Amino acid sequence: MVLGLMILTMKSMSLLWVLGTLVGISFLFSGLDLLTFSANFHRISNDRSASSGSQDRADPA
Repeated sequence: MVLGLMILTMKSMSLLWVLGTLVGISFLFSGLDLLTFSANFHRISNDRSASSGSQDRADPA
């Protein structure tokens, strides 16, 4: 709360710099979250398909 008040009392250029930095950090962590979710989703779906379908398929090598 104190940090929010400090940001709101800043001059315009400093305020824009701080807000831009905070938005950039938010975008960075949102992107990392989406990448982690996607990687885990693909890993889980590949594990399920490998365990259920590995006996039915012939070895391609």
